[in-house]
Amino acid sequence: MPVPPLPFLDFLDGALTLDGTPVLCDDTSEGWMRYGELRELVKKLVPFWHKARETGPKSLILLALPRTKDGAAAYLSAAASGHALLLIDPASNPPAPFIRTYEPDWVLLPSSYRPEGPYSLVDFPLTDFQLWQRTTVPVTAVHPDLFLLLLPPAPADATKTVRLSYDAIAHNTRASIKALGFMQDTRGVLLMPFAYSFGLSLLHMTLTAGASLMLSELALKNRLLWETIQRRDVNLFAGVPFHFEYLARAGLDNLRVPRLKNFLQAGGRMSLERTQDMLRQITARAGQLFILYGLTEAAPRITCLPLHERPEKIGSVGQVLEGGSLTLVDGQLVYQGPNVMLGYAQRRADLAKGNVQYGTLPLPEAGRLDEEGFLFFGS
Repeated sequence: MPVPPLPFLDFLDGALTLDGTPVLCDDTSEGWMRYGELRELVKKLVPFWHKARETGPKSLILLALPRTKDGAAAYLSAAASGHALLLIDPASNPPAPFIRTYEPDWVLLPSSYRPEGPYSLVDFPLTDFQLWQRTTVPVTAVHPDLFLLLLPPAPADATKTVRLSYDAIAHNTRASIKALGFMQDTRGVLLMPFAYSFGLSLLHMTLTAGASLMLSELALKNRLLWETIQRRDVNLFAGVPFHFEYLARAGLDNLRVPRLKNFLQAGGRMSLERTQDMLRQITARAGQLFILYGLTEAAPRITCLPLHERPEKIGSVGQVLEGGSLTLVDGQLVYQGPNVMLGYAQRRADLAKGNVQYGTLPLPEAGRLDEEGFLFFGS
């Protein structure tokens, strides 16, 4: 099945110069996995998504993935298969409601869980996972443009998902890399689930830029986490306000990670006082602080503020990324761009739908744009 272009999969077919470059490590790693090793593992896994009975030109795969090298490889192989993917966090999303709602054709789960319903076990080479194949054929086909189903934050309906296209993910990945200055020497740490759009976008940017990413499920308060961050030469930290609250209380200098100088904050707004405190600490080590705003419905990034360059704009979430625009329509801010979702899904039948948003997304909060196009929320 042909797969529309996804920049984070380019390493599978080209960029052989990256083969010796570090790409991933996790909590059990003794060293870095290299791009060449990741390519071989992903290519080994891709055929497993094609061995099962054909249910049509495109199927749905449910993935419940831990934050590990194998979890990343499983995701990348499924993405390379050309099927649509539904990602859930195994730590917080019970699979059963999603299996009942979306009737996935394949389910990849931690080995301790068995799905209810018409599923049989299929051989799969990763020992921490079990792959289950649906033995009945769902009535509804899957739209060819559909790539990802992701959960929006705190949905009113626990199984409501955002339908994202290949083009939306590809465009937002490239625009985010340009705004954030990701390069091959960027070495980040991921402390968020793959199923969370911010966490997944960090993986996408890393692979597209030929950079490196440390995957960890260790708690923020675990000293081993910070020792590993320093030992792995991590230089970029991405987090939500919860993470930055801990950084501020602990103090960057006290964490003993002097090479950690680049910081991305999204997932909600920090208080003005906390933002000022973090900017002071980061500036003291000649670092960079990017304040980001986005929605899962926008794949996910909408705006970016390099606060270290524009400290006078503190309180803003920045300017719109390349290719997008914000306008005020009848008092409501409306975003337009190629990264806007296709629409929502609440049942299997919705997976057959095409684009009902047409690149337009009203923002859920009131805000304003200043004379330079910087977005501020609130009055």
